[in-house]
Amino acid sequence: MARRGTLDLFLQQRSDVRLATGGIKWSRRSTAHHHRPLVSHRFVVAMVVARVSLLAAVSLMMGLQLAAPSTAAPASGQDCPTGWEGPHRDICYRLSEDARSWTDAKANGCEALSGGAYLASVTYANKAFLSKQESIIGSDYYWVGLRSGDAEWNSGTAAAEPVDYTNWELVRHQEPSGSRITNDDCVMVTTASAPAEFQPAGSWMDWDCNYQTPAICQVQQNSDGSCSDGWTSVGSDCYAMTEALSFSEAEVACPTKMADARLAAVSDYDTLSAGLDIGTAGYLWIGLRSTPAADGALRWLANGEEVSDTPWKCIKYDEPDSEQMGFEDADCVVVNGLEADDLYQAGAWSDYFCTVEYKYLCALKL
Repeated sequence: MARRGTLDLFLQQRSDVRLATGGIKWSRRSTAHHHRPLVSHRFVVAMVVARVSLLAAVSLMMGLQLAAPSTAAPASGQDCPTGWEGPHRDICYRLSEDARSWTDAKANGCEALSGGAYLASVTYANKAFLSKQESIIGSDYYWVGLRSGDAEWNSGTAAAEPVDYTNWELVRHQEPSGSRITNDDCVMVTTASAPAEFQPAGSWMDWDCNYQTPAICQVQQNSDGSCSDGWTSVGSDCYAMTEALSFSEAEVACPTKMADARLAAVSDYDTLSAGLDIGTAGYLWIGLRSTPAADGALRWLANGEEVSDTPWKCIKYDEPDSEQMGFEDADCVVVNGLEADDLYQAGAWSDYFCTVEYKYLCALKL
């Protein structure tokens, strides 16, 4: 990032900032003197005291109390997903767990944390909130959803909103100093742990868009407790049935589709199948292996809870049978779907080779 030190460049930067923010204009209240009758200061004080005394007397007579304005935040209808901060004004925020380029973070990084998530906007309304969240500012720098020169955050997306203020670092680096020609106009925000030359914390810098650093993501709070697009609400969980993968691949894939999602724990198949369209599935990997834990209990992989009901298929085959048959790596559990062979009753469990590719069921707590 080039440093610029001449007065001409500094003035040009100020002009660029005005263009980047859509020509934000500042105004001051006029300082012109208006002629009006002068009122004695003592008279005004006496009138105020008298009025307060009268209100207090009326309050006591009616058995009422004068209450201070409430500073409590509005009640929230639904908490943010696990690992997210907020909600603040119906938006939840999270620092990405890995470093990516700005372009990759915009296209994939936030969406990987939660469906419908975008790079965060930094506005007058949320800047103080973001600066106080230690889990959010846990990196020296973080990408946000802006390119210098744009008049909107997340321009061209459903999360677009006007830039209502800027906080460019103007002392040492005279930001914004980048260029779209050289692809160094993607905006990052600094924190208190950044080097001294990039202080104070909260300063904006435009940087090479290929530089890899964490990003701040935002997602709209589901105040009605609904699931994100592509997920279906059944009971207190959101479910998604996906393409065919091996069991191990499915375990890895669920959290990439939605943060904190895991292979589903299916304890009530009838209720699940009534609320979720699984008519095209013959077999579905679920979050279970047929091998008991060290204490002899069978436990769900997602939460470690002991399995209370085990609807193993036991008419034609006595499941689980991987140990009886002497097969290795054949203890991954599928639930038989509506399109399973007639031999297998829908909703019954079978253990099978973990390398076989079946559709799989992800679940996420609301």
